[in-house]
Amino acid sequence: MPETQPRQVLIADDSLALRIWDGDTDTAVLLIHGMGDCSWIWEPLVAAWPGPRPTLIAVDLPGHGDSAPVSRREMKSDAVAERLAAALADHVQMPTWLVGHSAGAKVAIGLARRGAVPTLGLTLVDTADDHAPNVRDRLFAHVAGMRKGAANVRGLVQLVTGTDPFADEALLDRYFRAAARHDGAIWKVPVARGIEAILATDIDMTGDLAALDCPVQVIRGDKSSICPEEMAAKFHAACAHPLPVVAVPEAGHGITIENPGPLAEAIAGAIAGVQPAAEPLSCSG
Repeated sequence: MPETQPRQVLIADDSLALRIWDGDTDTAVLLIHGMGDCSWIWEPLVAAWPGPRPTLIAVDLPGHGDSAPVSRREMKSDAVAERLAAALADHVQMPTWLVGHSAGAKVAIGLARRGAVPTLGLTLVDTADDHAPNVRDRLFAHVAGMRKGAANVRGLVQLVTGTDPFADEALLDRYFRAAARHDGAIWKVPVARGIEAILATDIDMTGDLAALDCPVQVIRGDKSSICPEEMAAKFHAACAHPLPVVAVPEAGHGITIENPGPLAEAIAGAIAGVQPAAEPLSCSG
């Protein structure tokens, strides 16, 4: 039986943190979170994984969680993909399925394009290639609140929901209780200044998807305002080797926490549909 608790590993001169749940198959799944999140968001998916579990590797992006901060220029999604490609080349050598949530999907596409790990396929989870100004402002307000902190977790939830009346209070409470840390004075989520640069549109998502020679799966929450049906359809149409679009019920953008069971089943089903050969499929552009 695979372990239920992850190993925590630091790579790239201790600047990048990984959580690794060792599995019982010869494949891996690399999980890449979005802006303002951390590797913790994947724990519900790990717990819900159906059947034999691959090795699941969740990364803390630079400036998030236990990974070291970088400059704003180095925080752009393509620069982060370049950094991950260099760091993971010596650490992830088994056939790997890439999964990116939100802005992490941009990083996953950039990583796939570089071919740094032997990639079986790619899943984009509730992502967008750009955000309307009002949505971008909401995301920035979230991050500012998490960075500012509060006297307790409840206060942190109220701080963020106070700047964004559309925020899901129950979802934020679950997330902050797992991700927030006490720095000796206040509770806050460990996100460095400058992480907002990851939203920069320096990766041509549709163009890069068209160039990838591997299966690509698009998943969205059926209540998501970040990735509505037309956004998911655009990504699906751009893929050279698309898998069916999946809409996870009773989930918005916080899909990894809101309804991880159907999300895990969809990703596991996509992986099962790819029969690893002696040489895994190339995903380089």
